[in-house]
Amino acid sequence: MENSQRTSEIRQQDGSRRDRQSAVQDGSRRDRQSAVQDGCDGERRTGMSDDALRGLLDILRQRGETVTTVESLTAGLISARIADIPGASDVMKRAYVTYCDEAKHEMVGVSRQTLETYTAVSAQTAQEMALGGARQAHAALCLAATGYAGPPSGPDDHFVGLVYLGCCYRGKVTVEEHHYQGSRNEVREAAREDALCLMADALAR
Repeated sequence: MENSQRTSEIRQQDGSRRDRQSAVQDGSRRDRQSAVQDGCDGERRTGMSDDALRGLLDILRQRGETVTTVESLTAGLISARIADIPGASDVMKRAYVTYCDEAKHEMVGVSRQTLETYTAVSAQTAQEMALGGARQAHAALCLAATGYAGPPSGPDDHFVGLVYLGCCYRGKVTVEEHHYQGSRNEVREAAREDALCLMADALAR
């Protein structure tokens, strides 16, 4: 979807890490992004280091920009991880936990039609969460997460581990579809780490 105000990209991921920084090759960008490499590369999620995350927040600070989050299944894990870094309040002023459909609509403006047509766990909802969070918080960057963390409990068991992550930066939205395996907390933690890597992607462009 593209118009004069925003663009959108949807990507499917298998849940393993990919090299998200390969496009950052010129010297100035590489210097700013070198700390991110250890957080977003590798076969499995080891967790973005404090140094890597601090580097991302420094970029936002230098650009005079802020970040916000709109979280469903992660219920604040992403914003809490950002807040682990001293000085995070310079670049994160507010964050949203939208655990139910009504919260998604009331707090960040996800349309009822989108929720009814595509459900809360969809690329369309993740996109509107990211856009709405950026708008409501007056933030340059917004990370959004919605999905099924489990555990399996009925006829929809096959959806467990399905997660959509959204990142809106300066009006451009990227949405990733992930299929995670593991316990409820492992799914939520994996979503948190990949959301942070989406932020790294956006800031590296």
